[in-house]
Amino acid sequence: MHWASWIFFLSLSFYCVEGIIRSDAQAVVGRVGERAVLPCSLFQDAGRPPLYVIEWVRFGFILPIFIKFGLFSPRVDPQYLGRTRIEEGASLRIDSLRSEDQGWYECRVLFLDRHHGDEDFKNGTWIHLTVNCKS
Repeated sequence: MHWASWIFFLSLSFYCVEGIIRSDAQAVVGRVGERAVLPCSLFQDAGRPPLYVIEWVRFGFILPIFIKFGLFSPRVDPQYLGRTRIEEGASLRIDSLRSEDQGWYECRVLFLDRHHGDEDFKNGTWIHLTVNCKS
């Protein structure tokens, strides 16, 4: 069965990924050539250095499309190179939207100074980006 048949959009507040219905999905709408910001909160101590990794995962991609660790330059998927950056916490800004950018995205924040289990990698919220044509 093709991966696309496993995912479908039920409404703005419900979605299904790999057969699991969740109610914490968000939706963002943008237009081709413009920008969109996919929201993701980042709660950190003001007096501490950034001991976390921000990952943005795109459903259907093998590797995360964006990985940011501390003050190092981010690792960005070639399809998003020069068009993405982190702003307002861990939110992902995508410039020069393309129709092929439409799809499901997940923000993951991994704090390196805390003990983590496998479930900590599922801490993000799924966001569906819809990209409309310019009118």
